[in-house]
Amino acid sequence: MSARTLSAVALLGLVLLSFALRIYRLDGQSLWGDEGWSVYFAGQPSVASVLRNAHDAGDVPPGYYLTLHAWIQAAGQSEFALRYITLFCGVLAVPALFALGRRLGGTGTGIIAALLLALSPFHVYYSQGARMYAQTVFSPSSPPTSSGGYLQRAQRKRQGRGTCGWATW
Repeated sequence: MSARTLSAVALLGLVLLSFALRIYRLDGQSLWGDEGWSVYFAGQPSVASVLRNAHDAGDVPPGYYLTLHAWIQAAGQSEFALRYITLFCGVLAVPALFALGRRLGGTGTGIIAALLLALSPFHVYYSQGARMYAQTVFSPSSPPTSSGGYLQRAQRKRQGRGTCGWATW
């Protein structure tokens, strides 16, 4: 078995493990207060209302509420359905972090990073709520929005201050 095939099998296993950990008892608890606010803001009848409420709330990027709004239209408002979109982002963060880790440090680094995220109790917990936390991990680590290219360039040019500033941000 080639190294490429082995890493693909390992990544698939990590994604499946990540999914299993996050879907277990997804609807085991009723909605919490902040999840209720997410449903209220995203459950408005029009996109304009969703954007207005998101602007008024100010603590969550409007893209989350728009995504949840579309998801509610498609899947409904059960606790399972509301939390599934967050679970989906949480699971997608695992291969996205693998890609970022592989880009920065090689395949081994990518596998270890994906394993740590897949097993992270904090990430599992926040991937099971109807909030934007898992989406905020997925978005910056996904290849189209990844900061990995910046980090690679900074590493090559030895821009220590820039890297420290980026990491602090």
